[in-house]
Amino acid sequence: MNILTEIEYLNEKYKVNNANGIENISSPNYTFINGHIPILLSAPHAVKQGRNGMQKAEDTNTGGITEYLCNASNCYGIIRNHNKLDDPNNDNFGLGLAYKQKILSAIREYNIKLVLDIHGCNNSHDFDFCIGTNSRRNLNGQDNILDILNIGLSSIGKTAIDEYFKASLDGNISKYVSHNSPIPSIQLEISSEFRRDNNRLEQLLLVLQTSINNINKRYLSNEKELEI
Repeated sequence: MNILTEIEYLNEKYKVNNANGIENISSPNYTFINGHIPILLSAPHAVKQGRNGMQKAEDTNTGGITEYLCNASNCYGIIRNHNKLDDPNNDNFGLGLAYKQKILSAIREYNIKLVLDIHGCNNSHDFDFCIGTNSRRNLNGQDNILDILNIGLSSIGKTAIDEYFKASLDGNISKYVSHNSPIPSIQLEISSEFRRDNNRLEQLLLVLQTSINNINKRYLSNEKELEI
């Protein structure tokens, strides 16, 4: 199975029921993925979400992208798998808050050192990727991790930092994690072109996998970094 076929396969469960996902009444509406390296990837909008009484569209393919990267890089992961009109990236109550609290408990239990929260944006912005850091406050002093991610993404598209998607609002996952733990948390917005176009998507997956491995190897081991 090639990369693109695998993404399509992984993302099927998030597309069912008109992108509301499949409800499992005996479990929370997110899936937690165990890993081996201390990086946690998050996809809170893999299915539709409810915000301020309105239903919003899913961030297409972010569930499959996140699952793929967790498998390929041995990261931990959390992916929202069913829409109960909640929004983990906005709500500080109910299921939205429970999603963020699960991230905090995973940080403590597995000694997670970085959270990368993956989202999708449309192509109307003047960038392909936006890295949200809340004016670097959400990095908790570890700006060097931002540099690795920025260099990788800039090699394949136009990258912005804290433009339009700043990760600064109350309820935001990255802000919540960085405020309630000592580790850096980064929000990554990916344009629809890089989530839908096969060639672009393949480029993106390679760069993100390499960046994740480089962050892990630079700060957690003495292994040589990979070239992008």
